[in-house]
Amino acid sequence: MKFNFYSGLLLLFFPLICFACEQHEKLWLGIDTQRSFSENSPWLYSISSELRFINNDHPWQTLFFEGGVGRQILFNKNIWLGYRWSGHDPSHQFYSENRFFQQFIWPINPKDRIRFISRSRLEEIIRENQHPMTFRLRKRISAEIKYDFRRKINPYFYDELFFRLNKTKYTSDSVLSENRLFLGVRIYLSKKKSVKIGYINQYQSETPFSKNQLNHILALTYSF
Repeated sequence: MKFNFYSGLLLLFFPLICFACEQHEKLWLGIDTQRSFSENSPWLYSISSELRFINNDHPWQTLFFEGGVGRQILFNKNIWLGYRWSGHDPSHQFYSENRFFQQFIWPINPKDRIRFISRSRLEEIIRENQHPMTFRLRKRISAEIKYDFRRKINPYFYDELFFRLNKTKYTSDSVLSENRLFLGVRIYLSKKKSVKIGYINQYQSETPFSKNQLNHILALTYSF
């Protein structure tokens, strides 16, 4: 009963929150890979890239390239160090970001029918022509449901929270600066290749350069 009550309150107030937001439709197209440096090696590497588009007169919004080095520790947990470069072009006012990150990935019950993965990620972000550096914590919980009768297509979900750790002239005043909820499927093309496709509901809190936003995103990522 408590769950139904609080769920009802959320559904009641959610439209009011949305009414105060700018809303956009977006398209995110990504590619990534994660592998061991050699067979039976605990050392890992990852490479990813993504193009992001928005429904306005100048649709290209963001391009990023990311790479990281990780190591497996006890019980399939991973620790990572990495770097991301991203270019942003909102309405022709181009700027770039350099981002360093450290993350911890923890598979929860990896052999169960519902597989959960927890990812905690600390980021240090340097934006072109802006000071000081931004520190941000991201927390993601993902879930993949394995079906015996549909082994190649699994429901896949995640929710990711973005916490601002310091205040700058270009970041939100809110500690919870962003939330992303993904609802979709993971389609296995082979043992190592898959495609994740689905819908992302993205909330971004107000910054000095933008209002509160509620974005509706079609996301597709090819992994190999």
